[in-house]
Amino acid sequence: MPITLATHAMGTRFELVLAGDDPHRLNAVGEAALCEIKDCHRRFNLFDPGSWLNTLNRRAGHESVVLDGLTFELLEVCRRVHRDSQGAFDVTVAPLMHAWGFHGPTGPESFDAIHEAGSRVGMEHLKFDGDAKTLRFTRPGMELDLGAIAKGFAIDLAIELLREHGITCALLHGGTSTAAAIGSPPGEDGWRVRVRTGADDSAKDQDITITLKDAALSVSAPPGRVIESGGETLGHILDPRTARPVTRGSFAAAVGASACLTDAWATALLVLGHTPDTMPQTLRAILPATQAPPSYKPAITEHALS
Repeated sequence: MPITLATHAMGTRFELVLAGDDPHRLNAVGEAALCEIKDCHRRFNLFDPGSWLNTLNRRAGHESVVLDGLTFELLEVCRRVHRDSQGAFDVTVAPLMHAWGFHGPTGPESFDAIHEAGSRVGMEHLKFDGDAKTLRFTRPGMELDLGAIAKGFAIDLAIELLREHGITCALLHGGTSTAAAIGSPPGEDGWRVRVRTGADDSAKDQDITITLKDAALSVSAPPGRVIESGGETLGHILDPRTARPVTRGSFAAAVGASACLTDAWATALLVLGHTPDTMPQTLRAILPATQAPPSYKPAITEHALS
C-alpha cells in the first residue's frame, strides 16, 4: 500500500506519495525528504526576516557576501536560465513585486514608483565571483526573490535524498505547480498528472495528462496572487523586461529531469509566450495552441496512483 506524507512550506502544500514493501522505512525516508524542503523554506523564504535570503538581500548591497554551496548552486542555475531565456527569467524582480503589491496587502504603487523599482531589476547588476563564491549587488535597493525556482530546487534535493535511500517509486509535488516522479506505480508506465489548460472547470475536455517517470513537470500560470489595476485582474507573474504582469496565455509548462530547471523554465515560457531556440534540448515545452486569457485556476489538478 502506498503512503502519503505532506508538509506546508514556501507558502504552499507539498505532498509525497511513496510505494514499497516496508511502510515504516518509507515513512522515515519520506519524512527526511520533507525535511529537505523545510530546510529550503527556512533558507530561501523572502517573508522571514531571519532567513538566509533576507540576510543576503540586506548585506549584498554594501559588501560582497560569501555564498554557501547550496545558494551558489541555485544562483548559478538562475544565471543560466536568465541567459538562455533572454532575460525572461530574472530573480531580481523583488522590487517590482513590492511595487505592484504582490508582496503585501496594498495595491499597486504609482507609475513612477513602479518605473523606479524597475531600475533596480536585472541580473546584469549582480556581481558574482565564481572563485571566491561571493555575490554583490551593484545597484542599491536590489533584492532577490527566488519564488520562481526555489520550490523546484527543494523538490530536487528531496528526490535526491529519496534515491540515495533506495526509493524506487515516489511522486512529490508542491503547490499544484511542480511535480517530480521516481519510477512508476505498480503496473503503470509512469505517474499520471493532469494539467488544466482551459479557462475553468467547464473546459475539462481540454485538459492534458502528462505521464512522468524519473522526470519533473512544472506549470506556470497567473493564479495565486492577483491584483486589480485599471479595471484589469493581473496575475503575479511579471515580465522583468517590461516591468509589467504577464497577460498572455493561460499556462506554460516544462518537462525534464530537474524540477529546478522545469520550475524556472515554466515561468520563462509563460513570459516569452513561445519556446526559444536557446532552451536546453533536455527540456520539453508545453504551451497552449492559442494564447487564451489567464484562467486564474490551479494548473496541476490531480495525480493518480493506480
